[in-house]
Amino acid sequence: MKLKGTTAMNLKETLATLESLGDDKRREWNVKNGAGKTKTFGCATGDIRALAKKIKTNHELALELWKTGNVDAQLLAILLMKPTSISAAEVDRLVRSATFVWVADWLNAYIVKELPPADKESLRIKWMDDKDGWAARAGWNLTASRIAQTAKAGKAGAAGKAGTRATAKEVAKPDKPPKAAEPAKAARPAKGTRAVADGGADHLDLPALLDRIESEMAAAPPEAQWTMNAALANIGIHDAKLRKRAIAIGEKLGIYRDYPCSKGCTSPFAPIWINEMVKRQG
Repeated sequence: MKLKGTTAMNLKETLATLESLGDDKRREWNVKNGAGKTKTFGCATGDIRALAKKIKTNHELALELWKTGNVDAQLLAILLMKPTSISAAEVDRLVRSATFVWVADWLNAYIVKELPPADKESLRIKWMDDKDGWAARAGWNLTASRIAQTAKAGKAGAAGKAGTRATAKEVAKPDKPPKAAEPAKAARPAKGTRAVADGGADHLDLPALLDRIESEMAAAPPEAQWTMNAALANIGIHDAKLRKRAIAIGEKLGIYRDYPCSKGCTSPFAPIWINEMVKRQG
């Protein structure tokens, strides 16, 4: 459906537009996968994105749309929100009020990730120990992303050092500086949620995270299992020393072993996912 050029829309007009973009088959799919029958119009995500471009950022309208509880309205709301206008406490409430996986994942991708680093880390630690499945999903999502980002940063740093090694050897060694006092070792964080100091940079305690995944993932809410599995896979993909254990945990738990996949897609079953991504890395 072609959208009108107008951008000034109130809540009633926006909901009416979303309803006009709805599709019965998509609505049925949404309901089958967790959306309430009266809480979805069945809009294509491409149409929702196009409507968001028409309306542009409108934080007040976004909050009104979110309160409706309608899946399509909440997806649109996320695209209309102004991340810098949302406090960590408000983000926490939004995360807990999500009831549909696409909404939760868009919220994590577009809003949660834009929080200031300190707020994001505080919420990550809080959410990973939360009994609320949607909060736990967000916490483990941040953790999985952190694992991948830390690995990429480490590879970039190693490449930089390798590029300067030859030059460094040609420079005469300066007088040996006084031996600095060794820093006290940090205590092992409980349950693997907190970062630990390593060479001046904060890194996650990956063995402790594997301990948690092995002992908690099977009984975790379905919402949280998906991102716990992503953390498991990222550890196996990016840490060669822990790869064998990560694969063994995936085999032991068997979660997503029989997950239906379209042709050309990689299975979310951790052992398959890990091996496929490592193979692509060469």
